[in-house]
Amino acid sequence: MSGLPAGAPPAGGPPSPASRPGVGLASRVATVVCWTQMAVHSFLMCVAGLAWAWTLGRLVDPDRTVPPRLAVFFLGWLSFRVVPFQRVRVEGREHLPRRGAFLLVANHRSLMDTPAVLALGQPLKWIAHRRFLAMPLVGWFLRACGDVGVDPGSPLGGGEAPAREVLAWLARGRPVAVYPEGTRSLDGRVGRFRPGVFRLAARAGVPVVPVAVSGTEVLLPARRLASAVPSFRPVTVRVRALPPLSPADHPGPEALASAARAAIVAALAELEGG
Repeated sequence: MSGLPAGAPPAGGPPSPASRPGVGLASRVATVVCWTQMAVHSFLMCVAGLAWAWTLGRLVDPDRTVPPRLAVFFLGWLSFRVVPFQRVRVEGREHLPRRGAFLLVANHRSLMDTPAVLALGQPLKWIAHRRFLAMPLVGWFLRACGDVGVDPGSPLGGGEAPAREVLAWLARGRPVAVYPEGTRSLDGRVGRFRPGVFRLAARAGVPVVPVAVSGTEVLLPARRLASAVPSFRPVTVRVRALPPLSPADHPGPEALASAARAAIVAALAELEGG
């Protein structure tokens, strides 16, 4: 849901130049390799995380910190090092608060966005579509991480059970991540940010860290099984964490959401040469 009137152009500037899917041998090879590495790394991550969560984790890890660290290792680190045509360049780690909770918000173009965000090296609790938490193995792992499942249209009001879960993690000093557009962009443009999660950040009194992600739509475009890699030259995914936004500096959650979105749009214009 973009929040735009019928017939209006999508928000977020011009579409990414890489948003059109590629064809040819490179695309076919990249498709097989991308999905294979995602499947293998996800399987290893889930097995290791569940082995911990269902044994020692029950006794010594009440905040479920180990499974998110495994996600950082398998998805955020390993996946960009074993595949020759995908690389990641990370900027702005210094903007991530070293202590305490914060809300991380990122633009969403691809299934590869989560590995890209995890390349920042920050273990996170994710707000995710409820259907992912209902899946065998992967859903079990997400629950072991402490991730929060929501319905697509959920406003995350303070009285909802998912909102209470998010607030509980923030109160315990755990960073929470979300894609506030609510769905992947089909053309690379940044849609409207839903204000519900920003309302929770204001209520918890935690900063909001915008993160711009570029290049993932080449590896795995939204709603397509085929990669859009145009050649065998490496694709560089770029991730930039931006300065934190304080809820106290904005008159309401809508203004905070707009400020976060504007920061990401500006960063993407720089990253993509717009």
